[in-house]
Amino acid sequence: MKIIGSEFLNICDAFSRLITKEMNLNTACSIAKNIKEMDVVKKVIDNKRNEIIKRYAKKDSEGNVITKNDGSIEEITNIEEFNSKMSDLLSQEIDVDISKISKSDLRNITISPMDILSLEKCLEE
Repeated sequence: MKIIGSEFLNICDAFSRLITKEMNLNTACSIAKNIKEMDVVKKVIDNKRNEIIKRYAKKDSEGNVITKNDGSIEEITNIEEFNSKMSDLLSQEIDVDISKISKSDLRNITISPMDILSLEKCLEE
């Protein structure tokens, strides 16, 4: 399946919320397989995002990224270029092997409309 990076990350988030739900064995196995397949791609995207953050984040005298108490980045030095690089990364098309899941297999679980929208390309009738 060909999708852009931002869609891929939304699908990862939706699957990570679904994995905590009770469902039939076949559906649980499909979701677990998808998460396993997607993990490698997600790590690559996360590493690339971290490289961009390290390049544009304000650093201390030792070259370490300065963070706030909550762990977020204190300051991005060139926000326009940073946003452009991040946008370029997340708009790239990637090819991932995601198994389709039947909508009927999810009928007995509670799922948010946001997750349905994220998983739209992964669901079948």
